Amino acid sequence: MNTRRNFLRMGVFATAALGLPFAYACHPKQHFEPRSPRTVRRALVLWFSQTGNTQRIGRLLAAVWRKNGLEVTAAEIRQFDPGSALGYDLIAMGCPVNHYDAPGYVKSWLPRLPHLQGASVAAFVTHGLPPSNQHNTACAILELLAQRGGVPVGLATFGNFGTYPPLWAFYPESALKTSAFPNETTYDQVRQYAGELLVQASAGNAFEFSRELSFGDVKKSLAPIWFSKMITDEHSIDKERCQHCGTCAELCPTGAIDPEKGVVNKAICVDCMGCINNCPAQAVRMVYWGKPLVGYRDFLREKGIVIKEPEEISIMGKEKHEFSYN
Repeated sequence: MNTRRNFLRMGVFATAALGLPFAYACHPKQHFEPRSPRTVRRALVLWFSQTGNTQRIGRLLAAVWRKNGLEVTAAEIRQFDPGSALGYDLIAMGCPVNHYDAPGYVKSWLPRLPHLQGASVAAFVTHGLPPSNQHNTACAILELLAQRGGVPVGLATFGNFGTYPPLWAFYPESALKTSAFPNETTYDQVRQYAGELLVQASAGNAFEFSRELSFGDVKKSLAPIWFSKMITDEHSIDKERCQHCGTCAELCPTGAIDPEKGVVNKAICVDCMGCINNCPAQAVRMVYWGKPLVGYRDFLREKGIVIKEPEEISIMGKEKHEFSYN
């Protein structure tokens, strides 16, 4: 089994090396027509968040805009009707990087939005450190928003302590070096980004952007989700540990988990790690390339890692329109 895994690993790395030159294709800037200056009154902040990092950034954006007098709706997309996205002057959409790309659920949800009628749109992406194709992931989100009739006004990426369990299993010392993120510097960057978006939207400006030359795009193509699933030796629910809280099923973007039966439908699982990262009872068992994995929240507790919330969120608490997975 180990020999087979090593062969697969070397095969992917070798193919990636051969494919690297193709990553250096030209990515032209995308140009959009600006709008007339206007007063921005209503804003919408949406996110897809599995462990709370993207939600945290989205809530901070919403808090800053509220301080500037805007009427703001903030929501997790799984709790938001896409048809309700009309009538907003400024819309920001956020997600984490998943397998070097935007999550499949996000890419299938955004086309369900109605035509946005020239609303200013922006993207924000969270990613584990070290970086993992986050800029191109943000571009993918912004492209989808533009296809729905939005006028891009910006994109930004924000680093955090990684939430990918195999990283801790194979490189724990390297992973722990980033345990201080997000920090106050990160939150200041979010506050600045919120202000910049408001200025750009008010001026009616349009943001030109292009994808970067990225080795992450090669990895995305040559080591996709099916490869990750292939080297996952076990993925199941321990029925004796399970508390039947439904968290794993609620978070699964494909409906692959049946906690009552203790089974995972591996055919439709997208290996997002949301189930193991959020199970409060350590009932989700995953063995990846021969190593048992520990979930995000369990790893935080084991290592005594505490993520400090931005002051604005600590003060205001849960907003009316939000759904929290924390």
